[in-house]
Amino acid sequence: MMKRNAGALLVSILGLALMIAFQNCARQGTETSDPSAGTETGDPSLRIEFSAYNQTSLLEKLILPRAYAAVAGAQMCVHQIRMFKKQPSPGAGVVVVDVNGLITLSPSGTLIGEFEIESAVYQRVDIMVKDECGVGLSIQVQNDSGTFTGTLPKILRFNGEFEVKNENERLVLDIVPFINFFDTVTSDAELGAGVENIESQF
Repeated sequence: MMKRNAGALLVSILGLALMIAFQNCARQGTETSDPSAGTETGDPSLRIEFSAYNQTSLLEKLILPRAYAAVAGAQMCVHQIRMFKKQPSPGAGVVVVDVNGLITLSPSGTLIGEFEIESAVYQRVDIMVKDECGVGLSIQVQNDSGTFTGTLPKILRFNGEFEVKNENERLVLDIVPFINFFDTVTSDAELGAGVENIESQF
């Protein structure tokens, strides 16, 4: 009689263990079946770019030496874009976009990238450059005085007002004040120290 009861108890315990294991498997499958759960999609697509700028010719440099930028080239590793809302909701005042892309400035304008950005009115854009592109620089400039390189993280600041609401909009950041500064740089230290003292607009 005792053996029969012990056997029945063992069967009950095994059955309960199998039921618990089945429930755990089912619960795990529910949690991982939709990897996009909790994310938001459908934000407008926004092209963010640096503006065009004038590049000097030798004749222009001789006649009007400070009217045109003499920068021969500039590169930067864009690490992040931070967009500050004009009227932020609690805890969501800044939209951060990771980029980690090496770009070369062009006189005709430079595309940073195209991103899905939350609909809102933005009043400031920070471009963080950082040595994350595998080329040993956060920013590098070539001008009449030579080639100068910065390796520390720096922020390029732009102020204005821009509303993101429709697809395929363009946000153009005025790079000219930075280009004018790049024209005057004569050392790595000057490049690194001076770039964060400039504020431009969009």
